[in-house]
Amino acid sequence: MIFQDPLSSLNPLHRIGKQIEEALIYHTELSAEERQKRVIELLTQVGIPNPERCANNIHTNYQVVCVSVL
Repeated sequence: MIFQDPLSSLNPLHRIGKQIEEALIYHTELSAEERQKRVIELLTQVGIPNPERCANNIHTNYQVVCVSVL
């Protein structure tokens, strides 16, 4: 397991879903639709409330997302 500091890994100026999707683009062969579904699954797994909304918005409570991702 490689630990990363989520505060330096996630950018509060970009949509959370797009940042997660970027990793999926480089490390999987999922289609765009499959990547969107996987982003929602991953946010759900870490306990993010309203993962669909969170993925598509610039998150105003950025610290909650960073702690959940960690």
